[in-house]
Amino acid sequence: MRSLIILAAALLALAASVRALQIEAVWSSTYDKKLWISDVTSQYSKSARTFVDAADRSSSAQAPNVYPASNQRLQEFHGWGVGITDATSIVLQGVRQQNETLYWELLRLLFDPSEEYIAKGGAGCTLTRTPLSATDFSIAEYTYDDTSDGSPDPTFENFNISAAPMTWTTLQDITTVSNGRVKHFFAPWSQPAWMKTGQSNGPNGLHGGTIQPQYYSLYAKYLTKILMALGEMGIQAYRLSLQNEPKYAPTAYPGTIIESDDAADIGDLVRAEFDSNGFEDVGLLALDHNWDLQEYPIDVFNRSKAFTGVAWHCYGGSPSGQQPFNLAYPDAEVYFTECTRITQWFNEPWQNLKTQGQVLTVGSINYKSQSVILWNAVLNATADRFTGPTLPGVCTNCLAPIEILPDGSYELTSDFATLAHGSLATRVRGMETQSFVMGVNTTAGQLLAQGFENPLGNGMSRFSLVFLQQNDHYGTGLFENFTATIQFRGQVVDIELPVGMHTLWWHAPTHQEPLWRHQQDRQHQQHRQHQQKGQHRHIR
Repeated sequence: MRSLIILAAALLALAASVRALQIEAVWSSTYDKKLWISDVTSQYSKSARTFVDAADRSSSAQAPNVYPASNQRLQEFHGWGVGITDATSIVLQGVRQQNETLYWELLRLLFDPSEEYIAKGGAGCTLTRTPLSATDFSIAEYTYDDTSDGSPDPTFENFNISAAPMTWTTLQDITTVSNGRVKHFFAPWSQPAWMKTGQSNGPNGLHGGTIQPQYYSLYAKYLTKILMALGEMGIQAYRLSLQNEPKYAPTAYPGTIIESDDAADIGDLVRAEFDSNGFEDVGLLALDHNWDLQEYPIDVFNRSKAFTGVAWHCYGGSPSGQQPFNLAYPDAEVYFTECTRITQWFNEPWQNLKTQGQVLTVGSINYKSQSVILWNAVLNATADRFTGPTLPGVCTNCLAPIEILPDGSYELTSDFATLAHGSLATRVRGMETQSFVMGVNTTAGQLLAQGFENPLGNGMSRFSLVFLQQNDHYGTGLFENFTATIQFRGQVVDIELPVGMHTLWWHAPTHQEPLWRHQQDRQHQQHRQHQQKGQHRHIR
C-alpha cells in the first residue's frame, strides 16, 4: 500500500509539472531596434506565459500555429560563431591601444559564456573561423611561406606563422574570455605562390590559379606545420577546410581553384600527415563554398574517406542545396561557415535580420547544419557605413556583428542579434549542456521558427524557440504584431510578438509520458480534488 501511495504521489507531481509548463523568458529584437536583444519577460504576465490544457481552451480561441516536436531530436548543434580575420584583429587591437577596457568588453560580448553576459544579451559564440593566409579583409597579401622571387621552399626555411598581423593574439584572448570553450575552424585562402600554377596572378602571385600536383604532399606538410605552430601558441584546431571557396578565382585578393577530384587526392595526403603528427582529432571539411555547388562535396566524399564533413556559404543558391549531400552522406558533419550582408541601401537592420533568420537560423539549420558562423566579427565603420579595413577593390560595405564607429563607440548590428538570439536558445545559464535541434512546424506565414532542446541531465530539458516574426506586409511600411500559439504535448500558450526576432524557452521532462498515462494521471488528480472538497465540506 505504501509503495502505491508513493507511486501515486510521483504521478501527481509529474502531472502537475506538465500542467504547470510556463514560458520562463522572452527576449526580443524588433524591426526598428526599439527593442534590441532585450529581456521582455516582465512585459508578459505570469498567467499569460503559462501553458493550459488544450482541452480546456475556449472553442473561439486561436488555433495553434506552432508545433514543437520534442520527440524529434535532430542533429547536435555545436554553436554560433564569427570570423576572426586580419581586419577584425587589426580593429580589435586598435581598440585595445585606445581603450583596453572596451577591448575586453567587446570580446566578452562576443564570447563570454557567463551568466553576466547572457543577461547583457551577449552573443555567446562558441566557434571561430580564421583564414590561414591573407583575404579580402587584410591590409597586405601574404601566406606563411612566401619567397621574394617566387622560388620553391620545399624545406620551409621561410615559414613564418607571424605573417598574420595580430590574429593569434586575438585568438588567445578569445580563449581567455571564453574559458577555453571556443572551437576553432580554419581555412586557407591561398597557398604560397611557389606551389601554384602560372595562372596565378596579383601582386604576390596569390590570385587564382591551382596547386601544382607535385606540391600536393608539401601542401599537406605545410598545413601540418601551421597546426604545430598554432599549438605552440595554445590554439587548437577543431576543423579545417583545404581551401576557402575552391570554385572561385578572385582577381582582387588571394584565392585558389581546387577541383573536387584534386581535393580528394589532397585530402588523403593531409589526413595521413595529420594522423602521423598527432592531429587525428582535427576533422577535414569539404567544399567551404556556396549552396549552388551541390555536387562538389558529394564527389569529394565519393573519392575519399579523409573528410569529416562539409561546410557551406550563403552567396549562391539556397539552403535546400545542402540536402543532396545530406541524403548521400547522412552521417557526415554539416557546418555553415560564412555569410555577410551589406550595411547600406536600407538593409540594416530589419531586412538583414529577416534574411539571416530565413536562410540561416531556420533555413540552413533545417538542412542539418550544426553551426552558424558569420564573417568578420568586428569592423570599423564610417558615418556612411563603409566598413574595413580591406584590400583595394573588394567589398567595402560588408556587415559585421560589431561595428566600431568614428567617435570610438560601437554598434551591435543585425548580425549580432542573429547570433545572440540563437545563442540564447542553445546555452543554459550556469551549465554546460549539449544542444540539439528540435523539430518544429509552423502553419502561419507570418512566423518562422527554429527549435532547440538542451537536456539538463536530471530528467528535465530546456526547450527553446527562436521566432522570426515577419508580419511586415512585404515591406510596405505596415508592421503588425502577431500571436504565436504554441502547442506542446497537449498544452497551449499564446505569446503576442512584434515584428522582429524573438527567443523564448520553458522547462519540461526530457521524455514525454504516453498520452494514456497523462490522461490517467489527470483523472486521478480530479478524483483526488473531488475527495478533498468533500473533506473540506465535512470539516465545515
